[in-house]
Amino acid sequence: YNGVPLRAERDSAVAMRAPYRILAVGHFVRKKGFDQLLMASRILADAGIDFRIDFAGYGLLRWQLKWLIYRIKLSDRVHFHRFVRHVAITKLCAVADMLIMPCVVAPSDDRDGLPTGILDAPMYHVPVVTTAVSGIPEFIEDGVTGLLAEECGPAALAAAMRHLIANRDEADAMAERGRGRVRAQFDPERNHRHVLALYEQYV
Repeated sequence: YNGVPLRAERDSAVAMRAPYRILAVGHFVRKKGFDQLLMASRILADAGIDFRIDFAGYGLLRWQLKWLIYRIKLSDRVHFHRFVRHVAITKLCAVADMLIMPCVVAPSDDRDGLPTGILDAPMYHVPVVTTAVSGIPEFIEDGVTGLLAEECGPAALAAAMRHLIANRDEADAMAERGRGRVRAQFDPERNHRHVLALYEQYV
């Protein structure tokens, strides 16, 4: 596995109180499934749940997402941070209640492997909701290190988000187990040493 920074900035549980802070990180491309997040968020809004969405990223679908936000009347709940450096993601994680990464297999068959954002979030005690696309289930075990929702299923995604809101202690426990798994499997120094050792066998 690739390594990720292991320095955690927040050791306490997320606040998990209204307005709930939903974080979405990544390029605005089909495989990220951010339209699914917006449609799921409309379901939450219709249920009377107060929330805000922070989008951190940039890409070709930015304006399509903005049009969808306008069409389903979520403009007052969504903020775009454009492209942010990895180090700046820590500031967003520090105020987030959950990370939503609703990955899908795009019509072109493009798909994520294991998005770095999914690995970053638990280091800041942020629970994750995502989908079982490609390598994601290698890290997110449903109900253990996060929640796996149905791919292209806004209702299932909304239900998973509501589950985190209603079960703060469980959400924190999943984030803590996720943090432990990151430390065990994604330590950059340890993993890079393994790669170096493989190369040295052939030098």
